[in-house]
Amino acid sequence: MVKSIGKRSVVYGIIGSGSLIALYITIVSLFQGIDYTVSRFLGLWYLMVPLIVGFGFQIGLFTYIRDFMKMSPGTAGMSGGVSAVSMVACCAHHITDVIPVLGISVLGIFLLEYQPVFLIFGIVSNVIGILVMLNVAKKSRVRFKNKILRNLMNYDFKQLIVITIIAGFVAVAVFLVYQKFYGSNYSNAVSSELANKCATPSGYTDATWREHMSHHPDTYVECLK
Repeated sequence: MVKSIGKRSVVYGIIGSGSLIALYITIVSLFQGIDYTVSRFLGLWYLMVPLIVGFGFQIGLFTYIRDFMKMSPGTAGMSGGVSAVSMVACCAHHITDVIPVLGISVLGIFLLEYQPVFLIFGIVSNVIGILVMLNVAKKSRVRFKNKILRNLMNYDFKQLIVITIIAGFVAVAVFLVYQKFYGSNYSNAVSSELANKCATPSGYTDATWREHMSHHPDTYVECLK
């Protein structure tokens, strides 16, 4: 029984990941073209891939838990642990998976500038959803054939959820700091530099250019003396 529902959950997980990729390609290509779609994906692959894999994993996990409890008499009395409310709580957050992966022009420059933030939130929501479902599985005594999943049943999922939330906020904070000093504003400033990089270029005031230089003292050390 476990083997059969395990195969079914893997198939559903693959379909879930494939569907998210197809949605991304279809929508973004429609608005921005296939070249942009591919280049944007390659530029953010380190966030896109975990998001897509996590989405598929959740679909597969949901399928496994649901099928196991339907087929196992020993867990029938505990089905309240996997009630409709519990599963909706696990899976409703998938809107955060779809929003960041699209990056369509409707959301404009803001999303292009901060798309990684949305992707990070999507990944964090994926991890939290997985942990919530594993906690439901643990309380409902769902058995897993996979050794890693079996070992995970020994953990305190509530603590792991808190750690995941904190890690997510830290990751977003680090990105925002990086974006402030080395994002598009930094690129624009570098491209605006004059032959004398200490001189204020067009589009900047003396105060704003000096502020830019103060954020990068190693690059403008001679200008800040």
